[in-house]
Amino acid sequence: MTITLDDVAQEIGIPVMGKAVYGSTPMDIEEASKLIFESLNLLMSEIVKEFDKTGSTVPVSYLRFLVDVDHIRAYGWGAVALAHLYRQLGIATRAKCKQISGCLTLLEVEFDPCRAVRDRRPLEEFTFFKGCLCINNISEPYMSDRDFRQLGHVQIIPGTPIQPQRDVRRNQSATSYRVDYPGSVQLVEQWVDSVLSSRTRGDPVCRPSEAVLEYLGWFRRNSHMIVQNPQNKKLVHMASTSSDL
Repeated sequence: MTITLDDVAQEIGIPVMGKAVYGSTPMDIEEASKLIFESLNLLMSEIVKEFDKTGSTVPVSYLRFLVDVDHIRAYGWGAVALAHLYRQLGIATRAKCKQISGCLTLLEVEFDPCRAVRDRRPLEEFTFFKGCLCINNISEPYMSDRDFRQLGHVQIIPGTPIQPQRDVRRNQSATSYRVDYPGSVQLVEQWVDSVLSSRTRGDPVCRPSEAVLEYLGWFRRNSHMIVQNPQNKKLVHMASTSSDL
């Protein structure tokens, strides 16, 4: 089970699809100061104080997407919220990380919460998007073919997962965490071209447990079925293998 774009749309109600909040061009102090001055109408002395602060901060670069109030809704803020949460969940797995940020309300979502009211809250096409959700210079993979059972469709063996680039850093420290995905991966802004076809989705089902015949075998081979002590790995593996037979 994971948090889907449908969960974001139904629970938060902000636009999910739209222009990508994406850009990797860094800003220097002068550019950031000018952006703050134009956006928030702050005095230079106040701007200096803002840059001197530590703790919970918001990157100044986000202001570039908020300057034009009339076009704020043109961006896919729902996809941004989900991308940020995905990244924070990854960071939270680090041994030295003691907190998590993001829209944590989404972690309280029930399994298919709108199933009984789909006539009023339909499952939108963008839910079946497969590609990368972007937020500034961060991108996180969204692979809906791994969650068909959660979306009310027969679960198939999913396709090849989106792989990160080789420069991956998953150290114990949260500050050094870095996972980048290739720029060629389709961004959420072009979601129409990256939605899985109705043939790939299969038929709607009544029970979430319904899957193609080959799925359970694939799941056993590719999942961590048992949390185990590495010293007893061989014994546990033998027991699970014999039970499969």
